[in-house]
Amino acid sequence: MLKSQTSMKKLALIMMLVFISSLQFFANNYSQTVRGYIIDQDTKMPVFGVNILIIDSNPPQGASTDENGYFKIENVQVGRISLRLSCMGYETRTIPNLLVGTGKEVFATFGMQESLISLNEIVISGAAEKGEVNNEMSLISARQVTVEETQCFAGSLDDPSRMVSAFAGVTSDPLGNNDIVVRGNSPKGILWKLEGVDIPNPNHLSDESTTGGPINALSSNMLANSDFYMGAFAPEYGNALSGIFDVMLRTGNNEKPEYTLGIGVLGVDLAAEGPFKKGYSGSYLADYRYSSLGLLDNLGVVDFGGIPKYQDLSYKVNLPTNNAGTFTLFGLGGISSMTDDFSDKSEVATEKFEYKSHMGTAGINHFYPFSPNASLKSSISISTNGSEVEAQELKEGNMVPTDHGHWDKTTYRGSVIYNQKISTRHVFSTGLNYDHFVYDMKDEYLDDEFNQWRNGIQLTKDAGFVQGFVSWKFRINEQLTMVSGLHYTQFMLNNAYALEPRLALNWQLSPSKTLSVGYGQHSLAESIVTYYHTVYDANGVPSLPNINLGLTKSDHYVLGYEQRLSEKWDLNLELYYQNLHSVPIENIDTSYYSL
Repeated sequence: MLKSQTSMKKLALIMMLVFISSLQFFANNYSQTVRGYIIDQDTKMPVFGVNILIIDSNPPQGASTDENGYFKIENVQVGRISLRLSCMGYETRTIPNLLVGTGKEVFATFGMQESLISLNEIVISGAAEKGEVNNEMSLISARQVTVEETQCFAGSLDDPSRMVSAFAGVTSDPLGNNDIVVRGNSPKGILWKLEGVDIPNPNHLSDESTTGGPINALSSNMLANSDFYMGAFAPEYGNALSGIFDVMLRTGNNEKPEYTLGIGVLGVDLAAEGPFKKGYSGSYLADYRYSSLGLLDNLGVVDFGGIPKYQDLSYKVNLPTNNAGTFTLFGLGGISSMTDDFSDKSEVATEKFEYKSHMGTAGINHFYPFSPNASLKSSISISTNGSEVEAQELKEGNMVPTDHGHWDKTTYRGSVIYNQKISTRHVFSTGLNYDHFVYDMKDEYLDDEFNQWRNGIQLTKDAGFVQGFVSWKFRINEQLTMVSGLHYTQFMLNNAYALEPRLALNWQLSPSKTLSVGYGQHSLAESIVTYYHTVYDANGVPSLPNINLGLTKSDHYVLGYEQRLSEKWDLNLELYYQNLHSVPIENIDTSYYSL
């Protein structure tokens, strides 16, 4: 009997070892397809004949881009890989730590910089690049936010806003919202962009004029590598004081359909992507998410007040044509609500509060190349954001309304950007943007003293907002690059305007060391509620003392040093000085103002 038990234990041990060995065998043989699109960093045009090699692959694996800039490498072992990109006439580039998983094909877009050295000279490649932003005009105080960082960073909850709080000089709201605080500035100085287009606050349960919230409406399933700017912005950007988050959506798989179902803390997530038809390089990508707590509440699993309910939808449709350029349709929308009861010691509800919010953006981008070195990007979009509040109190045994209001803003937007690569040394860019704001706001509250309703704000207005820029990139030599330009802003409500100079210089001291310096003047328009704040004098006559407020302005001075210590370690140092001026303040000694 004892011998039999011993034999069974040996057999179980052998089977376990075989099972583990089998798992290891299969794990080592998982493979995936890596695809990509390579463009010129300055012109955004596809680059033909780029050689892509997986570093340290055995046997060597690689591919070359076709005439449309696409490449494909099949049977790539899962895990982390690094790519080396090389092409005659371009600087060799290394892409480190690209994550290859089993569930989805990898598709990424990379830019390559044309070399200043003639073709018969030797090009020495630099160190592996990390954090290089998409906008070639941004040389300082800029970081790339990768999809992997958003999904894997501890505490980010798949939220890019929370992820950037790990950057030096950036913190988040200690109360739990994902507001972005850059170098001590107020979160209201943050500008959100989607696919290069200004958008309203992309957060659920957000307030008018805020830039953060408890939950971001952007699903990590949709995100591509995006840019985050923390000061001395490039000439293209305006109406921001502290930071800019330029979020990009990835392009859907144009070779085969893929579907993703995810269940997590934030919600139930369903995504779909794929090609429209075989042989056409266009694709679609869409994602829908419903809040987990809201779903559990509807099923009766949870039963407590203050449950946030939200749902959001985002999409991107890529439509390339043979002769008319590339059209991109994109959108993001979300609705959210929360109801809460406040009770006394007897657990009788004494107050009830209901809050709803919505936001949405839908747009079309059109990229048209006039030649290999000149292109025009046009955009039109419509966006809306707003909130609604209802408050009730227990009075004489009945719940009676005490406050209700709505704040809605709709924006119609159009922009054009012309880009010209004059030579390998000179790149010129200019653009014009027009926003038309439509406001519909009303807030009423019950005056207990007189037992009558009074208006807190009642506003139905519209106003235009004009921005323009010109930018010049000058590659003085292989090590030294300069970007200079001007940005113009005018708020048509009161014709407040600003002409803002920008300058940045990047000096490549060695393949692993970079010194940068930058200056920029920036401005920000206030919330419409501030301009139309009503003040009553002793005789009860109303006035609008803020209607002619100018733009709040800030000068940014940045000195930066970056050194690559190893493949996985970077050292980044920045000295930052800010001079705020033309700041609106209340004319009371005890008042304060947050910037």
